[in-house]
Amino acid sequence: MSISLNFVIYQHKDGKLIEEDLKTIRCEEISAYLLDEITSNFPTKKEKVYIDKSLDDSFDIDCFSKHDIDGICEHLKEIFLHLLSFENHRLNNDEIKSSPQEGKLTELIDDIIPNMNQTNATDIAVARFRILTGVISLFTEVNTKFYDDVGAVIKLGV
Repeated sequence: MSISLNFVIYQHKDGKLIEEDLKTIRCEEISAYLLDEITSNFPTKKEKVYIDKSLDDSFDIDCFSKHDIDGICEHLKEIFLHLLSFENHRLNNDEIKSSPQEGKLTELIDDIIPNMNQTNATDIAVARFRILTGVISLFTEVNTKFYDDVGAVIKLGV
């Protein structure tokens, strides 16, 4: 099952999110392992979304709190720096020495794209880089361009 982060903009009325005329700005693929890493430090929250402006029918979505986005960005940048170092060592056949915390990050990096069919180390590194930078970019865009927009939400999708 594929998991994605969906950056969407809902219409809103009195601070309530309304699905009618929803705009999907972008979606990014994310591995279950990377998502678990983010949500273990920054849990998602349930948010009520109304079908239309009548506010009669609603459903819940899992999304990230805007108050956590700065911290999520910083955490992802730490993972990114470790990814660069990890892939550099791996591609150069260097021994990877790490502390317990770095060991946890190394396991996470290994799991960013599990079950890859590619055997070429460079292709794997590029795929990991693409996924992680896409996720970082999505959170950064919401944080810098849409922070004050009540309807701007990063929600989980399957």
